[in-house]
Amino acid sequence: MVHFVGEAAMTPASIISAAGWYELAVMRRKGDLFDVARDGEKDLIVALYGVAVWLGETTRRQATAECILSRIVEGTEVAAHLDGSFQLAVVDGTRREVRLISDHLASVPLFYSHLGRRLAFAPSGRGAGAILGRRPRLSLPGAIGYLTVGYPLGDRTMLESVSRVRPAHQVLYHASEGALRTSAYWDLRLGAGQRMSVRDAARELHTGVLEAHRSTLVDDPSEVHLALTGGWDSRLVLAALCEIGRPPARTFTWGGSSHVDGSDPDIATKVAAWAQVPHTVLSYDAADLIANLDAWCLESEMLSDNTGHFAAGSRFLAEHGLSPAVVLIGDQLFGPGGMFSRRDDAVAGALGIPWPELPPSTEAILKSGARGELLDAVGHQVEGILALCSSEHPKDLHHYLSFHTGLFGWLMAPGYYKEPVVAARRPLLTRTLLDLVTQWPREFRIDKKVEIAVLKKYHPGFHALPTQSSSALIDWRSTIGPSGILSGVITRLVAGESLRQSELRQVVDFDKCTSLIAGLSDGKRNRIRRWEWAFEIRRALARVPGQEWLVQAMSRVGRGATGAGQRTTPTRLLFRVALLERFSQLLEGS
Repeated sequence: MVHFVGEAAMTPASIISAAGWYELAVMRRKGDLFDVARDGEKDLIVALYGVAVWLGETTRRQATAECILSRIVEGTEVAAHLDGSFQLAVVDGTRREVRLISDHLASVPLFYSHLGRRLAFAPSGRGAGAILGRRPRLSLPGAIGYLTVGYPLGDRTMLESVSRVRPAHQVLYHASEGALRTSAYWDLRLGAGQRMSVRDAARELHTGVLEAHRSTLVDDPSEVHLALTGGWDSRLVLAALCEIGRPPARTFTWGGSSHVDGSDPDIATKVAAWAQVPHTVLSYDAADLIANLDAWCLESEMLSDNTGHFAAGSRFLAEHGLSPAVVLIGDQLFGPGGMFSRRDDAVAGALGIPWPELPPSTEAILKSGARGELLDAVGHQVEGILALCSSEHPKDLHHYLSFHTGLFGWLMAPGYYKEPVVAARRPLLTRTLLDLVTQWPREFRIDKKVEIAVLKKYHPGFHALPTQSSSALIDWRSTIGPSGILSGVITRLVAGESLRQSELRQVVDFDKCTSLIAGLSDGKRNRIRRWEWAFEIRRALARVPGQEWLVQAMSRVGRGATGAGQRTTPTRLLFRVALLERFSQLLEGS
């Protein structure tokens, strides 16, 4: 039996039945792009969510469910020929099999659960589990990843027995056997790259970026908005949209305050003014986290620890008149991080933790003897990802891991400007551009070296505008201090009983978590800041080719200090524990 359903809050658009071994219920929300095609003679059904584009053709064309179905009938393996932002389900009644296909980013969430000869897949993990009658329970492997880096690793979720379709993967289910297999149809092919100049790389990237934007808007949406932080990525998207004659109807940015000089809202407003595009600053407050806490725990299913998502809530864009328009985002992978000389440093840079150690704040809340267990569990998950990388060079491993963890695990997790709130699209992350980047020399894949060269040469006005120098985001540390607005809420949740009854009790000492809250208000805070500063110095040095020896020396002198990244500060760790507690409570009551 196979089920495909939408969220419980949706209403059915159509229900298609077959010979009793599956039921395909297509459900949608207003503004969703859902397309279904069926071939009765071949007993094939194609259900397409989102926007897919054919690769390798002279003119980019949108791939509808009907044309995908016709190519499948012709015997074409369609996954390798598609780009875009979509999820695809193919039901073959003759072979009694279902194929779930994710786009190359897994940018549209799709979850599945398997029980005996039954498979369920849905836009949410709870939905997939509920179809099979599973009671939602917290997943220990997912929770370990969440506590360590802020999100589950690999195809794991925060729900037991529920998986998430990974980037560029197919999940094949045979109903007659009850067998389930996964395979990748595309991946980053990293290596030394071809010899070229920065000028040549910038020229190719500029051409590719323009084509990527035309491809991203292949369905000619009536209105496009742009999430504009004012950073290099989002200003490149804005510049490209203007160059192809498709400026956004509106740009927007967000923050706790709109009046901080040099902050994202301030810089984004200047960038939008230069492009002569209307701009909106969206504000939210830490107190909003309390109002949105329960709804967002269930909506996001804890796939990311971004506390801004909780404060903003799922109605954030709609309340500002920015939904359900198509939203473009400037997240990119042209060159994450710096140049690394050692495998462990590459992993540390991608995960933001002092690998193969744990952040001091994480070790401080573990039970005696649990450190090794936690490291083994995370190490097993990380090595499972790295085993598929085409290169063993530390920079390539770092780039690969950044794609399959930071990008998939964190950036693609539900957020207030991402699924499930809006159908976000990412023109700087098309397959064509990612394939282009993998051909660059490794030293070009450092932060945004070539991207900045593109702006400097082709969009000098955008390049000359100031960059972000201060923060207008909420200082979450102050909100859980002695007089902070969230102090009582977080303290009560950290002291809650739900996690203490879960499998996490094997590794976490929750009494130590309570002590950690008190520690934020005393002299430990300055020591914590020194750990963070040391990491930032190390990260800055890693961006400079030829300085790997100095980074390595710093690691030897004090691995914990120089490797303690921003992914797991004491404040973020406490929020993770508190949010996990509330999520676990809500699962128990569901």
